[in-house]
Amino acid sequence: CTGHGVPGAFMSMLGITLLNDLVNNRDILEADKLLNYLKNEIIGALRQKGAADSASDGMDMALCVYDPEQSVLQYSGAFNPLVLIRDQVIQMVKADPMPVGIGAITGKEFTRHEMKIQQGDVIYLYTDGFEDQFGGDKDKKFSRRRFRELLLEIHEQKMPEQKRTLQSSLEEWMNGREQVDDITVMGIRL
Repeated sequence: CTGHGVPGAFMSMLGITLLNDLVNNRDILEADKLLNYLKNEIIGALRQKGAADSASDGMDMALCVYDPEQSVLQYSGAFNPLVLIRDQVIQMVKADPMPVGIGAITGKEFTRHEMKIQQGDVIYLYTDGFEDQFGGDKDKKFSRRRFRELLLEIHEQKMPEQKRTLQSSLEEWMNGREQVDDITVMGIRL
């Protein structure tokens, strides 16, 4: 969500309240429709007009809807991608390059990706905080490539072990430097 502290908390509360309403009261269960409705609701609630001097608050998001009976996963993303690892092969499903809220791309709708899920698949959803963290010998970003290689390297570990490996890899990379952004990584093994 845009901002930290109170502004970020406000956007989080607004987003989860609207999302709960869309799912529980309006029975919207398609990932792309949820993000499109959520985007329009946030634009309306914040009275966003897109003018240079108006509010441009919003959020990045990776949203999944899973049908366990059909083993089908829907994914739609606002800047935040999905990574699927199956049979030692990593596949990245790109997010749309726009926020949930007012953004540079007006009138564009979110894309729905559907995939058949198999037992043993590992799915990762994450923010950009890990890959954007500065560190290493040359004080550079961890990088998208390095982060995905790390996920592929650890994906067969049990989830608690993956968490420890991610934490220790990040600490080693930072080497005492300050964390520059919040970091969320969520892994799901099916």
